[in-house]
Amino acid sequence: MQVDYTYLVRADASIRNVADGDQSGVRIAAIHNGTVDLALRRILKRAGVVGAETLGAALELLRDKKADALAASRQTLLEYCNRLPGSRVVEGCFHAALESM
Repeated sequence: MQVDYTYLVRADASIRNVADGDQSGVRIAAIHNGTVDLALRRILKRAGVVGAETLGAALELLRDKKADALAASRQTLLEYCNRLPGSRVVEGCFHAALESM
């Protein structure tokens, strides 16, 4: 199974797809030293990563406008949309992982 990783953004965000997220001044929240954080630090050329201890704390960074996007698996972010009214998951993915069961 392929798991795609992308961004959740607030309703007012100018970020429409994954490529829009890698811009100077953009802050992307992720779990500190987690898989997503480490992948982003390798991939991003201009945007920065803001670390959080938990995914819930990362969502709070987005909610409080201390981050411009939240990075996680698409499935997780679709569930988190309900916790931040008006938020949306952007098109594309910055990382894909193959998992088996």
